[in-house]
Amino acid sequence: MRRLIVAICLLVFPLYPELYAKKIIHLRHEYKVVKDDWQQSERMPVSALFVTYENSTIFIEAEKSLGLFQISVIDKEGNVAFFTVNSLGKDVFSFSIKDIPKGEYCIELLSDIDYYYGYFEIAQ
Repeated sequence: MRRLIVAICLLVFPLYPELYAKKIIHLRHEYKVVKDDWQQSERMPVSALFVTYENSTIFIEAEKSLGLFQISVIDKEGNVAFFTVNSLGKDVFSFSIKDIPKGEYCIELLSDIDYYYGYFEIAQ
């Protein structure tokens, strides 16, 4: 029975990849400039952020509550396609990008000290 289920999955999932896979946006982390260089060099990221997208929705997850972040989606020319300020916590924060045209984009997540960014492409 298990082999039958595996065989069906192997046959069906390649036909419909959107059923089982979110695309991961790999984030890089930097710190905003802090007046005291010593504090900046000792500081570690508060928590990991995980950003994925599927169809026309971006999902942002955090290991723990992080407070307010500015969230921006910016195209290659520097135009802001999406912007919001939201508190990121254990709940998944999601937003739609269905009105954003095809192209390459950068997502930026900015708090008072932390700066995360990652690149993705909308190909639909």
